[in-house]
Amino acid sequence: MADNFEHGTSAAASTVDDEDGWISAESPDILGQNEESSQDADNEYYSSAAEEFDTLDWENPDLIPKMQKHITQMPPEHPNMGLYQAVLGQNFGMRYRQTGHLKDLEAALQADREAVDLTPPEHPDRADRLQKRYRRLGELKDLEAALHTNQEAVDLTPPEHSNRANGPKSLAISFMDHYHRLGDLKDLEAALHLNQTAVDLTALEVWNILIGQADSKIWGCRLQNLATSFGDRYQRFGDLEDLEAAPCTNQEAVDLTPPEHPDRADRLQSLAISVGPKV
Repeated sequence: MADNFEHGTSAAASTVDDEDGWISAESPDILGQNEESSQDADNEYYSSAAEEFDTLDWENPDLIPKMQKHITQMPPEHPNMGLYQAVLGQNFGMRYRQTGHLKDLEAALQADREAVDLTPPEHPDRADRLQKRYRRLGELKDLEAALHTNQEAVDLTPPEHSNRANGPKSLAISFMDHYHRLGDLKDLEAALHLNQTAVDLTALEVWNILIGQADSKIWGCRLQNLATSFGDRYQRFGDLEDLEAAPCTNQEAVDLTPPEHPDRADRLQSLAISVGPKV
């Protein structure tokens, strides 16, 4: 992947063509402030900008200019700066997949770097941001760090925790990436076991708490991950039970995904792939 940015350079400080989604940090019209603005006025703006950001539909590449505006006008030490950079990187990645423009990919890489660098070691989202950076940059040290952090999170999560399924799900993703990178069978078996655990715990949450459609979407995602593990194990060993389990699990994931959900097409594709070897 392209890697044209200096590590540690702030994406918010860059100036690129506005038509490509970037907003110049040097533009007074964008900043909406002058050198005589008081600190109170700045604080009021930062607060309102953060509040507006928190109400946005984050998974929307059309919001990239608005997000960049907020980031450029917030102080570097803002406690949510790592989160904002992570979301910005996600949206640049989505736009790159839509347009194929290299500038979007480079911007996504830079935002991912910033997100990890701005996230403290003890932050609950650090492993996820390391994982995403690994998937863009392919640096094994990021994957190893994500795996270690996710394992710690699982080990430290009490059995009665309300979101106990999230830990195994995240750890399974790390093991799957590790398996695809190194081919170690232990990683594949660990991922399958953890994905099954995540699905079982999510089903239990849905049954006991009667949570709504939003959580059913989460369940669909975890079923899709489990189906991927079945498919990988089938490709490794050729066991017909895994061949049967993969499309059945993918079908469950599709059934739980509403027609308007942005991941439905991806899950339908996964279902088609898992059915393919039988044709």
